Amino acid sequence: MPFSIHIENACTKLAQINKYESDRLIIRLCRLQNVVLKISLTFDDPENSSALSTVPLKMHTKLLQGELDNVWQSVPEDLHQNSKLCHSIAHDELL
Repeated sequence: MPFSIHIENACTKLAQINKYESDRLIIRLCRLQNVVLKISLTFDDPENSSALSTVPLKMHTKLLQGELDNVWQSVPEDLHQNSKLCHSIAHDELL
């Protein structure tokens, strides 16, 4: 499912309610999925990929890496050791 304003609203609501421990994790995983979608749309689409020259490629890569960094920085310290989250971020950095 593509990331949408509805998913962002749900993440915001989960953050406000913060009823379950897993809420904090799912918020970060959803936001991470949004970055993955952007990576896929930028680099996996043959029409986009062929139009990317070296300069825009570096700019896109830097922008997307910044978004991944922002997601990681928003993760509370106690979730830094969560295997699902760490695996997802490491996988996305490889993309």
